[in-house]
Amino acid sequence: KSSPLFSNIDLQFHFEEGDYRVKGNPVTLGQVSLNLLLNAAQVQPNGGEVRVEGSTGESKVVIKVIDRGPGISEEAMSHLFEPFYSGRSSTGLGLSLCLGIIRQHGGSIKAENRPKGGASFMVTLPALRSSEKSA
Repeated sequence: KSSPLFSNIDLQFHFEEGDYRVKGNPVTLGQVSLNLLLNAAQVQPNGGEVRVEGSTGESKVVIKVIDRGPGISEEAMSHLFEPFYSGRSSTGLGLSLCLGIIRQHGGSIKAENRPKGGASFMVTLPALRSSEKSA
């Protein structure tokens, strides 16, 4: 929480017990994580909550980044992962790059509004099988 952006954010982590290893590039997957966390904090400039949840199964790892911001408009939702589209004053490349990285790793990303406000981004990646080596 060293960034001033997170100074008024209640950052919570809730991971189910399990093996969260995936085969992939730790640098680019780290960029995806950082981008989702920054977006969640930026939509709550006066403070709020960001929750990171994880679950894993035999063949997949699921990570959710959940915020309590204003949610995503219908128009924004239909363009969310397009290059250069931004609902804020940014380059509009962050989520497009995230989508590309996740697809390169054989995964998917989905965004949705939460019933009581805020948004949730769910990243699903193939789990590393015990016979494979991590990157």
